[in-house]
Amino acid sequence: MAQGFNITASDKYSKSYEEALRLVSKMSGGKLSVVRDLFNRIVFSYLIGNDDMHLKNISLIRKEDNRTFYYDGLTPNYDQLFASSFDISSVIGFLALDLLEEEKHAEYTECYQKYGFYTAYDFTLLGKRAGLPQAAVQSVFKHYFSIEKEMQTMIERSFMPDIMKKRAVVILLDRFKALKIRA
Repeated sequence: MAQGFNITASDKYSKSYEEALRLVSKMSGGKLSVVRDLFNRIVFSYLIGNDDMHLKNISLIRKEDNRTFYYDGLTPNYDQLFASSFDISSVIGFLALDLLEEEKHAEYTECYQKYGFYTAYDFTLLGKRAGLPQAAVQSVFKHYFSIEKEMQTMIERSFMPDIMKKRAVVILLDRFKALKIRA
């Protein structure tokens, strides 16, 4: 995505996910499936406390037989970590990039101002601005709500050190609570 924005690697945090979603839409010829895929990855990053999904960690791919100017989809997801569970303080925030464009100017939604974190309201607004139908946004939430317990179990059975497991579970459960707040 850094190349798509024509920016250098040092500016990999300079855009918002809203801008990234719009660029993905443009570069994929308006394919909502590709936009939904990136939206899904943003929600996933939020849930697991991954504050490292910057522009260099989002890539598009064109199939070998594609003769158009547009990309077919996103490359496989990589560099997804429970970064917030490490024993370091993140200076970035909840996510690597601002969720919405106006956050670059310290303007946040009323929900964010009220609670101090992103909620379903913020992500729903992001999806709407990205051109996703309400049903597509809700299906992403519904999917994660349906596997909440499995995600927690996966963490608990992982090979992470116990202290990281505990932090990861707390982050996950807190973020699930946040995604249940609609206004």
